[in-house]
Amino acid sequence: MSNSKSNGASSSETPTILTLVYLMQAMKLAVSRGMRYWVHNQVRLDRIEPFHHNMRTKRGVDADDLEQLRQRRNNIPRCRLFFRAPKENDTMADWWLLATSPLAGEPMKDAFDRQSRVAIGSFELVRLSRPGNGPCWTWRCEPQAWTQYERKGLHLARQKDLRQAHEFMDQLAKWPGESGLRQQRLALFRTMSSYSHGELVVPFLPFARFLRKPSDAALTADTPAQAAR
Repeated sequence: MSNSKSNGASSSETPTILTLVYLMQAMKLAVSRGMRYWVHNQVRLDRIEPFHHNMRTKRGVDADDLEQLRQRRNNIPRCRLFFRAPKENDTMADWWLLATSPLAGEPMKDAFDRQSRVAIGSFELVRLSRPGNGPCWTWRCEPQAWTQYERKGLHLARQKDLRQAHEFMDQLAKWPGESGLRQQRLALFRTMSSYSHGELVVPFLPFARFLRKPSDAALTADTPAQAAR
């Protein structure tokens, strides 16, 4: 299987297969450009290319610029199809279909609806308001899962032996640097530091940077954020 660029500039006859950080950025960009309707499912690894070809034919996914103009003129939904790079020994791959309008025959959800946000594992894509700058999209850990992380972190921070607390913080520090995830973790880490009377030091969390070459991700196993899978 080959990996194709995800910037929408050219029509792709090969599937867009991305590791987690690239996938999160590509999906955030697609939603911000109007592809608010989505559906998620899985496909066998040996069926990825036939499935992608079928969706190219049936839905016109991953169209080039000229084809997208034709779709706009004819009120045809523009679509993107993303696959998550499988881990070693996986037999199935997750896929997400995003579109500018609901597609007949697909059980699509609306990313603008708080009850049906685009999700990758326990990460969800949220739309935040920024005073003076308009709304922005970012990823956060969904509330139910994040509550569990908070409870665990604060419990560990109260222990005399802080080795597990350090391991917990190191694990979360490896998550992608999306601003929403960064805000959640910093708030938790600061509280943990307070609970430990300063013995737990808040780690540096790098900001996300835009990754321009999805092909570099290829089919490698995810390392950051495996805990949130």
